[in-house]
Amino acid sequence: VGVVGRDGRALDGATVAVAVESPVTLEASALSGSTSGAVAEAVAGLDALRPDVGDLELTVSTSPVAGLAVGLEQLVDYPHGCTEQTVSRLVPLLALRDLAGALGVTLPPDVDGASRQAVTRLLDHRSPDGRFGLWPGSRPSPWLTTYAYWGLAEAQRRGLPVDPAVMAEGRAALSDTVAHAPDSPAAAAEACFALDVLAPLPGAAVVHARTVARQLLAAPDALPLFARALLLHALVDLGVDAAERAPLLRSIESSLHVDGATARAVEAGPSLDDQLDSRARTSALVLRALVAAAPAHPLREPLARGLVADRGPKGWRTTQETAWALLALDAYRRTLPPPPSALAARAALGPASLLDVTLAGVEERTARLPMADLVAAAGAPLHIE
Repeated sequence: VGVVGRDGRALDGATVAVAVESPVTLEASALSGSTSGAVAEAVAGLDALRPDVGDLELTVSTSPVAGLAVGLEQLVDYPHGCTEQTVSRLVPLLALRDLAGALGVTLPPDVDGASRQAVTRLLDHRSPDGRFGLWPGSRPSPWLTTYAYWGLAEAQRRGLPVDPAVMAEGRAALSDTVAHAPDSPAAAAEACFALDVLAPLPGAAVVHARTVARQLLAAPDALPLFARALLLHALVDLGVDAAERAPLLRSIESSLHVDGATARAVEAGPSLDDQLDSRARTSALVLRALVAAAPAHPLREPLARGLVADRGPKGWRTTQETAWALLALDAYRRTLPPPPSALAARAALGPASLLDVTLAGVEERTARLPMADLVAAAGAPLHIE
């Protein structure tokens, strides 16, 4: 599909490939877990399904975050480029290059070059006062300004050139966000995010940041859950000790819903849509904060499982969810012991073998069974070992 817009001498356009598919409603069901031995899973009766539509996909991995490749591919292929989308693509691609190689994801041929272009595009969105809106000339937003400088700081930390004067403007803008006493949950959330970005920056006023963080810490339940997660992560970077962080950690723990082997964030208050609030993103921010504050926390794995379970067939719902989920899951992965040097994995549906492989390092393999073969198996158990 091609779209062209003209306004006088100005011209812009875009072309997006659109798949033409059969007009049917597809329903997906996912199950994840871990095993050190043989297990069997029952496959539901499929008599009412069309044998020419759909399939069974099975992924095995040495890591509990199998399938991250889908999220990475979503960011690589995403065609748009506002401030939020540019940062949401830039940071995970920089942070997860090693993981992408291990999982066999094809990144842009020149990731550093593509990342430098993203930095340049991002700076084009900056207003004369150093703040950011969605597009060049858009009204600046405190949340977008913080998100943009987070992206620039991550790019600089990973070796990409960013003008020090730009980062100095960023520190000033973030410090201004932190300095204003928040008068609403939205303003408090903006302050928590700004603190989280400021905390590790060279030249940040750490003493003042700690003072503001402690003021926000005084009433954690007044903060949205995702803001509490950002504040907890900031407190770790600011060197606030575990005993002082403990009430905030308990407040976050009490807002999680555990359902069997999975856990998810449950926000009791209203959603802050202008800050792209969502349950999946909040779960990702909570996982990221727990990994930083308590690397052996028992809810790490259930939260990771919940995030993986909330993925759609092509990743999470938005670039925002995908970016934070990938970063949180990779942070969780880094707290785990190294994977075995060699791991044998086999799977069969009834007597038919689906997969028989040996995995090494951080590796995953996927097998697919067409729906016609799945229906023909007549409910045979799926054996995995």
